[in-house]
Amino acid sequence: MRGFIYSFSFLACIAASSCGSESHKIIGRWTKVKEVLANGSVIDQNSPYNYYKNYTVDFRSDNKVYISFDTDQSSGTTKQNEDQGEWRLEKSDSAGFLYNLTVRITDRNESRETVNQIKTLSDNELVLVSKDGHMVYFTRK
Repeated sequence: MRGFIYSFSFLACIAASSCGSESHKIIGRWTKVKEVLANGSVIDQNSPYNYYKNYTVDFRSDNKVYISFDTDQSSGTTKQNEDQGEWRLEKSDSAGFLYNLTVRITDRNESRETVNQIKTLSDNELVLVSKDGHMVYFTRK
């Protein structure tokens, strides 16, 4: 489940006529609303199974991305996590834009790479879909 935050490619389904190369609709700060696991279980912000709290993704116009989230530790404390990376336009067609996002892990000695898709549901909603069907929903902050 954690691998999707590190490196992923995604498709933002944006109508080509409504989004120029300098005004990608993913630019901005997004916050996690809920997760839907591959088995259909829903994990919302108040769920005891919500391991990533205060999860935000900030896509910048300079192709940088900043990710931050809190995780509860077994000691009862909360750890703040921050990752950063870059996104770039891979391909554009009538179905939307394909972006590639590479996130560098700043404070851990682990490296993972997964391929996921992000689709815009509206100007203010995104969904990240992993290969196994795990979905994470975001709204514009």
